[in-house]
Amino acid sequence: MIQFKLQAAHRGLLRIGAACLLGVGLTGTAVHAQTAGGAVGVPRLVEEPRLPANFAYRAFETSDTLGRSVRFYLTDVESSDDRPLVLALQNTGCASLFQQVDGRVAGGWFTGLRGTSRPTAQTLIIEKPGVRLFDLNPQPGTSTGCPASFVTEHSIDRWQAAVEAATRAALATRAKPPKALLAVGHGEGAHVAAQLAGRLPGLTHVALISGGPSGALEEWMALAAAAPAGSGKAGVNPQLRALAQAAGQVRAESRSTDKTLLGQPYRYWAARLSASVSTSQLDALAAKPLRVFIAHGERDRSVPVSSADRLAAELLARGADLTWVRIPGADHALNVPGATGGAALRDMLGTVLAWQAGTAPNGESVVWPIPTGVEVFDMGKFTVERLQADAEAERLRRLNNPNAPGPGNF
Repeated sequence: MIQFKLQAAHRGLLRIGAACLLGVGLTGTAVHAQTAGGAVGVPRLVEEPRLPANFAYRAFETSDTLGRSVRFYLTDVESSDDRPLVLALQNTGCASLFQQVDGRVAGGWFTGLRGTSRPTAQTLIIEKPGVRLFDLNPQPGTSTGCPASFVTEHSIDRWQAAVEAATRAALATRAKPPKALLAVGHGEGAHVAAQLAGRLPGLTHVALISGGPSGALEEWMALAAAAPAGSGKAGVNPQLRALAQAAGQVRAESRSTDKTLLGQPYRYWAARLSASVSTSQLDALAAKPLRVFIAHGERDRSVPVSSADRLAAELLARGADLTWVRIPGADHALNVPGATGGAALRDMLGTVLAWQAGTAPNGESVVWPIPTGVEVFDMGKFTVERLQADAEAERLRRLNNPNAPGPGNF
């Protein structure tokens, strides 16, 4: 591990900060970071005594366009090489990036970005506004029980503003611009990562794991419609009516942080209720030289795999540089039946890093590009009648076997 030299780092940051404030041109990506979306908030090194002295991550703070202080962490902050910068965006909730476990400091899913040897990339992680170091999430996946400091800031657009500010500040700490800038997100983090296309200059790779830019109402309705017939107390139509009604209530009180739906405040959902992905956003994701990676589990009960399928189809139709992984039997955390914990997500991060470096994933779960030696469907046998017959056979299979693997009820 590269040891951080405090005085040298302060000198470097002061030099960079002065250049940003005076408008002096910095080379490479740092110049783009300054000119796109306003001046870069000067990154300030934070001495965090609660973290071990030899910790892999160093804490910084910067300011965003909303005037907030944003805390972010970087590995190897003294690095003067051009290694890629990897921005890792966490899923929903108010848990801190780091936790205290048995007297040690532990990280989350993003630890899969670092191996036992010297990492091949620098890692950037960002604490959500209103979250303090070592905060726990009382009910994971929701904001229920989270502190008011988080709930009042909890919306996708406000989170995105913090992400953009922190990324530009992190780029400003570099003596050399990175040869690649990768944004990888899981769940909610994937939604934010997708929004960065066309907004964050220098972005070269986007990896979306178990999430993406689809609207929340679209996702809810896909989950409800995919539920096996008769598997819930209410049929599909009543569920769809309830969802449509809930969307109207959110729109009517779109600024409320007190009223909640599915464990999140109305204001959070209001920013996610768009009916579909905009054409401009699809064009930004498809624009070369940006490369896009999509990974989704077929049994995801939080974000339906159909949303990933639609996004992949739109990107393929636009000729995007796309890698598409669809994992049979996997859930939102990419775990297959019988598996628990975060190993699958960490392994996927390793796959994403290898993809960024030029190694394409292989195996039956890869849809596109077509891996060597895998079966390709004969389009000559593809008819509407056969598709309808297959769909009916699947419906009957689920009806006769309610416990069979499937998307489940909303």
